Amino acid sequence: MKDLSLNHVASEQSFGYRYQDIFALNKSLEKLTEITDFRVFIEHLDDVDFQEEKGQSLNQLKHKNKKHDLAWYSPDFWKTVGIWLKFFDINSPDAYDFYLITTQKIKVNDPLQYLTFTHKNIDKAISALNKKTSRYKNVDKSISAPNKKKKDKGNKEHIKQFDRLSADEKRIFLDKIIILDNSKDIHGFMDEINEKLRPFVQEDSQIEDISERLIGWWEKKIIENKNGISKEELLNKLRKLSIQYSPLDLPEYSDDCIWDESPNYNNFTFVKQLKLLGYKSSLNNAITDFHKASFHRSQWISKQVIGPSVLKKYDLDLYNEWERLYNLMKDESDENIDEYLQKGRDLYNHIMSLNLYPKPRFTRPYFMRGSYHSLSDKKKVGWHLKYKELLNDDGND
Repeated sequence: MKDLSLNHVASEQSFGYRYQDIFALNKSLEKLTEITDFRVFIEHLDDVDFQEEKGQSLNQLKHKNKKHDLAWYSPDFWKTVGIWLKFFDINSPDAYDFYLITTQKIKVNDPLQYLTFTHKNIDKAISALNKKTSRYKNVDKSISAPNKKKKDKGNKEHIKQFDRLSADEKRIFLDKIIILDNSKDIHGFMDEINEKLRPFVQEDSQIEDISERLIGWWEKKIIENKNGISKEELLNKLRKLSIQYSPLDLPEYSDDCIWDESPNYNNFTFVKQLKLLGYKSSLNNAITDFHKASFHRSQWISKQVIGPSVLKKYDLDLYNEWERLYNLMKDESDENIDEYLQKGRDLYNHIMSLNLYPKPRFTRPYFMRGSYHSLSDKKKVGWHLKYKELLNDDGND
């Protein structure tokens, strides 16, 4: 029988990693307005680390069920304390700042409330925590939530670590801690990312698209680059993306362009048109251009990056240029089959070398070539002087 519990754990872990990625990107976008440089790491010293000139901030993230509150006895708190104590040095107290970001709320009147931004009070935090944990210092028992039979034995070890600190060390250590309870979930942080990206697009309808592309780049970069992501790298990517959403450019999705290679392309009209000219080796190139152009058209329309009317006008421009060259070929041709073939090749090669693009800065040759293949597939354009007759003879109506 399949172990569903293992699948559930794996799913939770995967979701937790994505929560880290999204939080890190959102926080990095927020930090772009600051003067100082930074470098962000995922799963390095902590879940998310920010390295800056003033020091490092370690961020522990907990995407939890909001039905349960965070309290002084919560394993999430003491495990996090255990991690942070490895980095805390009384001789270099400013080296690290510690943040616990959790979707849970802190329990009412719990000592942890004194470690939040709004109620930060180190004296009260030390007093309350000492009082709560004092009865566990010298007994071999673990701390657990009241009225719960299951105990977390790890809490005891981390509390002992904390209690080994002197009074001054506790004060300095707790002063470096901020708990951000009731934090946004992954969807909330993604909404914040979308809002921060608003200045980088021309239309609100483009926000979701640029957000998806930035997040995709960010997650890929995290996996590939173990040296973190710098502020400059993020800024450069944003500049490149924002240019593509200007009135003079269009976004490119080449990395995401995947198509089904199973169809028999011999039945496609644009392939038959090329075979009329005797082309064989270059057919795969034409198929690639056809799919990449079709894919981008679909993406732009579905994501509302560009209107259908713009692409219709572009196709009309392509057709008009083809018609002009095709009519010249007809005028210069004699009734010679061999000449039809060579003239058709000349026309095709000339058309494929044109520089006609839907936007001035979107100068990707595959898009024009693929768009012509799309028109060819509909028999709106052709290369051989007798392409319509020959295709109809082949049974392609």
